[in-house]
Amino acid sequence: HHRNARQPLRPKGRSMKIENTVITPEFARLLLEKNTNNRNVRRSHVAAIARDMRAGDFVQNGDAIRISVSGELIDGQHRLLACIEAGVPFPSLLISGIADEAKQSIDTGRARTAADRFKFEGMHNAAAVSASIRTMAIFAKGSTSIPPLTAAEMDRIAHAHPGLQRSAVISRHVKISGFGTKLSAAHYIMSTVYGDDVGDEYLNVWKTGVPFFADCPAHLLRERIIRTQGQTTAIKPAELINLLAVSMNKFGGMEGVRVLKPGSNCAVRGWTEGKLWHGPDHRDAP
Repeated sequence: HHRNARQPLRPKGRSMKIENTVITPEFARLLLEKNTNNRNVRRSHVAAIARDMRAGDFVQNGDAIRISVSGELIDGQHRLLACIEAGVPFPSLLISGIADEAKQSIDTGRARTAADRFKFEGMHNAAAVSASIRTMAIFAKGSTSIPPLTAAEMDRIAHAHPGLQRSAVISRHVKISGFGTKLSAAHYIMSTVYGDDVGDEYLNVWKTGVPFFADCPAHLLRERIIRTQGQTTAIKPAELINLLAVSMNKFGGMEGVRVLKPGSNCAVRGWTEGKLWHGPDHRDAP
């Protein structure tokens, strides 16, 4: 009885074939011909994977291209489409002979977030760091209309900016609902562009409600947010990011304002895509 209990489990039905291979754009097109009844394609997801492939950041993590026993592609369409879009091959497991009914069980688990990955690495305040990175990217690009960052892009930015963890910690003391991660990004950028003292002074206005100088833009925005939170006059998310960038630019230049108006974009002076991707010491070409 005990010997049988220790017998290894064996898969039921037809045996599967597992290959470790390289998928070329040409091979991807052939496999997609079997894509007869898959979920809708998310073009933004395809574009994100293609960016990783072109940058050499696509990682073979064990996820497979899966073909059912009847020859249907049941998993991998976004990776295959990205391969064609990027025009570069990628390594992958290729599994064929999977039972047709197994399609219903694919991708039913919760997706692993950037915060999950950062936590696995032992990063403190992983959720705050993760949320702050997108705000940093918005300020670098000067627009809220940016595509979602891929896992590899999030990792690259996080590792280029270890000081962001400190900003995430001290920004937790700002008691304005839903605003902490935006301020951790703002504090980190201000500290990078203008120096730690200016970054701390900017954050201190948000913590204490005390203006740093006359007509302080940080104080002006803080009071408006507090005054309108939960009301119909509350600032919309895109406008809030824009005004935050304006307040950072004016605070960095020690420029007082009586009325804080939205700017033409949400770029922060001195904070560039080069610094975002390569770290605070990066020098952009003149």
